[in-house]
Amino acid sequence: MAITETWLYGDHRDNVAIADLAATFPHYELHHVPRTDRSGGGVLVFLRNTYHVTECDIKALISFEYIELVVSAPSQIPLRLIVLYRPPKTKNKQSTTSLFLKEFPKLIESFCSEPGYVMIVGDFNFHCDDMMNRDTVSFQDLLYSANLKQHVAVPTHRGGHTLDLIISRNDDDFISNIDTTSYLTSDHAVVMCSLEIGRPPLSKIEIKTGS
Repeated sequence: MAITETWLYGDHRDNVAIADLAATFPHYELHHVPRTDRSGGGVLVFLRNTYHVTECDIKALISFEYIELVVSAPSQIPLRLIVLYRPPKTKNKQSTTSLFLKEFPKLIESFCSEPGYVMIVGDFNFHCDDMMNRDTVSFQDLLYSANLKQHVAVPTHRGGHTLDLIISRNDDDFISNIDTTSYLTSDHAVVMCSLEIGRPPLSKIEIKTGS
């Protein structure tokens, strides 16, 4: 499970929220990158605690926030999972669009020759359903030039646009059954999909009872 805009701070203010999450998902590990320079933002991933997870170094980028993980299990092709949030504006109230179109290729270049599957998910804040939008066309051209494809073809925002994306290499075919929810209070829908990757080992639980 991947979440954007966690509103975690990276300090003691997160303790209660993280404890509640850990109690709700007892067999999962939480991996997150908070926004530390102002409120809002932040990205987070929950994964079964029996996966082997490597957290990759985060590049110092201005136009978006992200976390990058390599997830593996026995008999599984490694999955490079990137969860990304692009806010419409920087902390200085400047548009992030032009800078994102320059910075995002730097992230792509860092893993383009790495083995395994690649999956990039998150809130990109482009109206990817509107091919008359100049920024959308520039973003789609960027994906095409990097041999990447975008899978979500339905609105994901209350305003009727497709902002929340699932992206993979064009040659990979491990993502299917994409669906969304509309019953949450958030203005964004949850985007769901199935992944054809190996399952992690089962969690082992020890339970002691009185005689």
